Amino acid sequence: MQTAARPTARSRAARTLVLGALLVATYGLAPASAPASASASARATGAAPARAATAARTWYHRETIGRSAGGRPIVAYRAGQRGRPVVVVLSVLHGDEPYARHVSLGLLRGRRITGVDLWVVPVANPDGYAHDRRWLSGGVDPNRNFPDRWVRQPHAGPRAASAVETRALMRFLDRVRPRYVVSWHQPLFGVDSYRVKDRALMRRLSSGLDLPVRRFDCRGGCHGTLTDWFNATHRGAAITVEYGSRRRSVARMEGRDAKAVLAAVGGRRG
Repeated sequence: MQTAARPTARSRAARTLVLGALLVATYGLAPASAPASASASARATGAAPARAATAARTWYHRETIGRSAGGRPIVAYRAGQRGRPVVVVLSVLHGDEPYARHVSLGLLRGRRITGVDLWVVPVANPDGYAHDRRWLSGGVDPNRNFPDRWVRQPHAGPRAASAVETRALMRFLDRVRPRYVVSWHQPLFGVDSYRVKDRALMRRLSSGLDLPVRRFDCRGGCHGTLTDWFNATHRGAAITVEYGSRRRSVARMEGRDAKAVLAAVGGRRG
């Protein structure tokens, strides 16, 4: 929710270079002409090796659910069992909060997922991620732009749902109608109890991820957030998880923590 410490210019350049790899090559879907430097950068960020992801092609489906104002795809991966309760896990809604995306990436690796119909959106704000900034291309904070208790404030946009990215995520969630939405943020540390809709889910995530239950009220109230909008307009429950800032290894996030999230929402590896 808050802005993390700023990375170096070198890391920003590497992040921009690997954006395409994060969305595509990290899952083994890059064209053969993808530059070797992008592959190296992807490995450096903990992205999945192409050979491991290639084997996983048979059990997940890639879909572009919208495009950013800058023309970049917003990509979702369907990686679960059709006909089961739908779960959506999304990360990098704020472009300068990339760390917990490794949990999202971890859900796309390993054996086939059963028990839930899982959708993963690793990078919900590709323009912000590419430029290492919290905002969307137009300077709007995507997590203050949803049409629930929206108020005019800095970076909230000229009106609710004014951003194309906000509308793309709304259309996607309206269409798939998930039972659970887990939205990753940083650099705070805990599972958010503010206006929580499903306390049992909150406790399972807290226990499985070894994160405290904490109330993050945005210094006087959060307005126009994705989780509040979803909770107010859908039968399912959305929850925010704040993952801290580089407190855990990539291996743990992609392994143990991804497994804990899957268990918390009712899924398992087949």
